[in-house]
Amino acid sequence: MRKPSEDLKPFEQQNRHKHKLINDLKQTENANQFVGFYIRLEIQTQEINRMLDINLIQ
Repeated sequence: MRKPSEDLKPFEQQNRHKHKLINDLKQTENANQFVGFYIRLEIQTQEINRMLDINLIQ
C-alpha cells in the first residue's frame, strides 16, 4: 500500500515548478520595467541635448 506522502510528491513538484515560474515571471517583469525606465531616460536625455543645442545656436 502507498503512503499518503507518496501521493503528494507529484503535487509538491508541480507546486515548486509553479512557484519557480511565478518567480521567473516577476524577475522578467522587473527587468522589463527597468528597460522601460532606461529607454524613457534616454529619450529625455536626447530631448534635453536637443534643447541645449538649439539654445547654443541662437
